[in-house]
Amino acid sequence: MTKPRTLLRTGWRSAASALTVTALTMLGTPGSALAAPITQEVAGIATVGPTNVRYETSSPLLLDHFYFRDVNDDQHLKVLEVLPSANDRMFLAFSDQSEDEQFEFQVAHQRIPAGGVLSRQLYRTGCHGYCATKIDVPTGDYVFVISGFSFTFSDGDHHIDQVGIELLNGYVYQRFNDSNDDDEFSALVNYVWVPRSAFSFFETLTGTPANRGQVTRDVAAGHKVIQSFNAQNVENDGEADNHIKRFGFLTHATTVDIYYGDKDPTDSGYWSYRLVYAVLT
Repeated sequence: MTKPRTLLRTGWRSAASALTVTALTMLGTPGSALAAPITQEVAGIATVGPTNVRYETSSPLLLDHFYFRDVNDDQHLKVLEVLPSANDRMFLAFSDQSEDEQFEFQVAHQRIPAGGVLSRQLYRTGCHGYCATKIDVPTGDYVFVISGFSFTFSDGDHHIDQVGIELLNGYVYQRFNDSNDDDEFSALVNYVWVPRSAFSFFETLTGTPANRGQVTRDVAAGHKVIQSFNAQNVENDGEADNHIKRFGFLTHATTVDIYYGDKDPTDSGYWSYRLVYAVLT
């Protein structure tokens, strides 16, 4: 079943960062009382590096999907960002050190009523390979869901081996590295705790594709939100990395497309993915 959507238009970051954007919502209008999930999506092309777009942020946001593609070639990466912020903005980046590349983006959230939802944020600096951050788990039956994130290398741009955010045994793992795991990065993760009663289905998808930059998996129907994600180059026993052209987890009605790799997927060899998602009732 195709999601009904209403077309909105958004603005751009600044005169120096032109942007072509289309934003879409469903089942309501921004600012209205929320009685059911609202799918809010923005898609477009940033013509000059990192940008921000208008995005309704007045109610809790649960990350539905995100996708990036370098328009012209593949690249090193310095900043990867999907970060809803105050004042109805969202910051987006898929950028190398020069911050002058064009990139396509597609991001969506599920907006839900605020009642019972706990919004949290963690920020780490000085990470190498990964950081593991102990978080407080609320009393009661709650589900961890990602709202937004930002990764930034401290010393320029790099090849990419692994990108991920995962909750494991009470720790949030933030992974952003090349094959050496020696480059310092900072990570910001916005997340929410949502009552389990808000969900009808949970699933974990894993796989190890070879010589292709995209995998399509069948998934349950319904409004899906991301609990954790991870993608990693596993060629040569994990001792490989590559430029990046596409990266993301893009959900549809009953499928999800998973992207990882440079402009020539055949030279990226084997990579692995792990996606944990939940379906709202």
